[in-house]
This record gives sequence, C-alpha cells and structure tokens, in this order.
Amino acid sequence: MRDDQIRRITDALSLLKHKIEGRSIASLTDINIVSEDFFSEFLNVLRGLKLVNVNKQNPNYPAIDLADTENRISFQITSTKDASKVQHTIDKFVEHGLNSGFDELYVLILGDKQRRYSTIDSKGTNFDPDKHVIDINTLIREIRCGQTIERLRALEEL
Repeated sequence: MRDDQIRRITDALSLLKHKIEGRSIASLTDINIVSEDFFSEFLNVLRGLKLVNVNKQNPNYPAIDLADTENRISFQITSTKDASKVQHTIDKFVEHGLNSGFDELYVLILGDKQRRYSTIDSKGTNFDPDKHVIDINTLIREIRCGQTIERLRALEEL
C-alpha cells in the first residue's frame, strides 16, 4: 500500500513537472501561478509547515511566493533554474528586509535544478544553495523517506 501511494504521488509530480517545463518553453506560465497554491498545500503536508501564498494578499510580493511566519520559512516558486534567478531572489529578499522575518529562504525549481550554484552570494543570510535550492526531484526523495501512511494519503489527495 505504501509503495503504491508513493508511486502515484511520484507519477503525479513527474507529470506536473513535464507540463510546467513544456509550457515554460512555450512562454505559457499560467501553470506556475496555479502551482504556488498547490505547492503551498503540498509542502505544508510534506514538511509540516503553515505556508500561505503571499501573492494572494499582495500580487507580485517581492522575492517570495510562500511564507510560514510561525516557522520563519519562505519559498520562491519558479520554473527558472539558472543561478541569476536564485541570486536575484536572494538580493530582493535582503533588499526588502525579509531576512529579518524569515530564517530560511528556499527556491523551489519547477523542473530540474542545476547541478551546482557555485556563484551564489548569500548576502549575509544562511542561504546554502545545496540545501535551499530544491526541485521536484528533491520532493520525490522526501516522500520516500519516513512519511507516514496518513501523510502519504493526504499528499495523494492533493
């Protein structure tokens, strides 16, 4: 049962990843916006967070798309995987003083992240590209590790 749940969740995430990549190539980024809500709920279940989509309260909120003020964690959701996008996110995060309200900034790449982000300047934050730049493959690996049946069921229902 557990393996079947993991298989179904993995298949759904893989399909979503390919749709996002294909539409991004065609400059159709509407799915990226919808993905913010989906990944807010998904990460809340997977990681036990309380993320909300800050773009709903303030469209084009600077640097971040999802915020959990209680756990002081934020996420940028993007289909752009290059280091300049990650650096721009960090720059805006610091420029707007978000580092005083959040201890962690994650960049979730809706596709495959680069192998290395060696040119990233953390601007005095604790941002570590090896830890804080994640992709859908990262989430799939997390699903496999230590999730309860109840949590897998909740992920599957999303």
